[in-house]
This record gives sequence, structure tokens and C-alpha cells, in this order.
Amino acid sequence: MDLDVVSMLPTKLEIHDAIITATALLFKGNPYFEDVEIITKDEEILKSKLVKTIW
Repeated sequence: MDLDVVSMLPTKLEIHDAIITATALLFKGNPYFEDVEIITKDEEILKSKLVKTIW
């Protein structure tokens, strides 16, 4: 984890979910990645709707 990920941590998620989500958000903002999706069944990440999810 680096400062870019830390700066994007969603405050309403549990820390591990926040790290996963922030990493996806960081990649989502990168022009080299068209679509960023997380493969998860985690209810908190799904409910947040911050990133696209698959499952």
C-alpha cells in the first residue's frame, strides 16, 4: 500500500475492504485501464457501489 491508495480509502468501509476498494479506484483513474471490477461477494463492498463488482 502506498500514499495514493491511502488517500483514496473510503472511510465507511472496514479497513481491508477499504484498501481493496481504494486500490480499484486508483486503477480506475488510470488511462491504461478501461474497466476495473472487483470479484467479490463481500456485502459491504457491494453495498458501497464505489466500484463495479462481479459475482
